[in-house]
Amino acid sequence: MHYTSQLMAQQARHGRPRLNYVDYIERLTGMRTDELLEVSQDREAWRELVVACVDPQPPDWRERERERERERERERETSQP
Repeated sequence: MHYTSQLMAQQARHGRPRLNYVDYIERLTGMRTDELLEVSQDREAWRELVVACVDPQPPDWRERERERERERERERETSQP
């Protein structure tokens, strides 16, 4: 080992801790590793799980966005002469 790599190994890391993907997937799905392994064997069940996890915006978020858009429309209508 070179001197610089020894020095770097001793220094504390800055920023976020490294992501543990297994822990992340367990938290995201609420399932244990053995349950995930079982679901991954069934293509349709796995697809449903993935779709549920990657939904970019939960339904209530979309509704809030629609309400904001309606408010903007009302403001535009009232501001026009």
